Amino acid sequence: MKRIRYFTSVMAAAAVLSTPLWSTVTAQAATTANASTIYVSTTGSDTMGTGTAANPYQTISHAVAVAAPATTIVVEPGTYKESVTITKDVTLESDSSKTNAVANTVIDATGLANGIVVNGAGAAGTVISGLTIENANDHGIWVKDTSNVTVMGNVVNHNGLVPATTKTTAIQEDKPILLDGTAYSVVANNTVDNNMADGGISVTDYGMIDPGAPMPLTPPTGNPSGPPPIQSVPGIGNLVIDNSINNDMGGCGVVVAAYNPGGGVLNNQVVGNTINKIVAGVVVAADVPGTVAKDNIVANNTITNNFIPGVIVHSNTPGDVVDGNVVVGNTMSMNGADSGVGDGRPTGIALIGGVLPVTNTTVANNMISNEGVGIWATNAPTTHLSGNRFASSVEAGIVGLSPAVEVAINGQPVGTLPEVTVGHTTYVSVWVLQQLAKKAGVTSRWNGTDLWFQASNASKPMAPTYLGSGDKAVFVNGVKVAVGRGLVVPTSTGYTTYLPMSMFVQAVNALGYKNSFDGVVWSITQ
Repeated sequence: MKRIRYFTSVMAAAAVLSTPLWSTVTAQAATTANASTIYVSTTGSDTMGTGTAANPYQTISHAVAVAAPATTIVVEPGTYKESVTITKDVTLESDSSKTNAVANTVIDATGLANGIVVNGAGAAGTVISGLTIENANDHGIWVKDTSNVTVMGNVVNHNGLVPATTKTTAIQEDKPILLDGTAYSVVANNTVDNNMADGGISVTDYGMIDPGAPMPLTPPTGNPSGPPPIQSVPGIGNLVIDNSINNDMGGCGVVVAAYNPGGGVLNNQVVGNTINKIVAGVVVAADVPGTVAKDNIVANNTITNNFIPGVIVHSNTPGDVVDGNVVVGNTMSMNGADSGVGDGRPTGIALIGGVLPVTNTTVANNMISNEGVGIWATNAPTTHLSGNRFASSVEAGIVGLSPAVEVAINGQPVGTLPEVTVGHTTYVSVWVLQQLAKKAGVTSRWNGTDLWFQASNASKPMAPTYLGSGDKAVFVNGVKVAVGRGLVVPTSTGYTTYLPMSMFVQAVNALGYKNSFDGVVWSITQ
């Protein structure tokens, strides 16, 4: 049988061959202990079966209970009315040799809390592959307080039917697939459709506020008797990739959210998923005071027709840190507004500093169409914008941010230049660049058509072989070094002219400095 694992941050699979060890021992326990592969069938027996293909067990739970660690459990087609708990390293998979194995191998958790629960450090390395999980009251697949788990190629639908509640709240993050306090795990190629409680897939931390259990929204106060509180376990280094998430009406498509101080969600990746007709597409957030959502990546997803924005990066409460997250290469269309935070028009990407700011977010190379606003932000300083494209169906490309080129001299940041990006060309303000030149001891003048730089410590440059074409020119010490087309941009005090960055790179070359522009940072070496 093939045992498939994803390695975190590497979007490839490795197949490990394990050969069944057929034993002549007839005792059930002895057979199970020596087998690397055991079988389950609805026609088998938990009392008389030995776990072989010829004499399988009847229930998945029994097979898991008697399996040694590192066993592959092959589930034959059929409907299994049970909830399965895994606390050891096993592979649980359908029989891929059978026709329509995924659709026909069903864990039906009707009336039960969860379909599959993978729990604890002993379950690290578990694989769940090729099954249909349906009708659970809460989670279809819940992975908690463990690591290196793979959830791949499953159909998880019609779960969250009767969410557990307390006196104050329903379960937080009652997702069909939940990674809770889990590290370096992969959720890949699953179909997550038509679930009821809370959207699609979530990565979160595990601790005092456990998103997988019915608990109040706030930790207890004082010194309650009994064992000490559970320590926070971060959700770190997980990969959610190439899943199809549709029509899960109760919540958001993929949520990467922090609830536990000392835990947080860090370095997770949400890549290549298709998300359609959910509340929101992808959310990265810190939701409880003192929590952290940092350095997560949302990349190359297709996000359409959701009720609020396609991607939301959100700081919600005092003491939150939402920093260094990346939103890159996504395609978004026909998503909704988030009027609760003041975003009144349908929006592709929303950056929301609810109390403390959302900081150092990179938003790059996204394609946005059929929205009122492409990128909407409030309280989101140090946002890095580059290469985002807005179709003509987008009314306003960017609201609440001032796109800027970052300037670094000898590797040290020295400031920013307001930018406008049209197509694949970045333009910067002539007036602001003149102020930067002045600080560097370079005088300049601008007549509306030509920009002249005079540097006393630079010799007269040679004219470049190719100047460019257009109606504007840049001169250095009297020599024309670049030609291009400008943009006239409205401001609060009138109009100002922006010129292409390529013209200024050429001008700084003429001044004798090495420099380059990578679409975000203009690096100059003196």
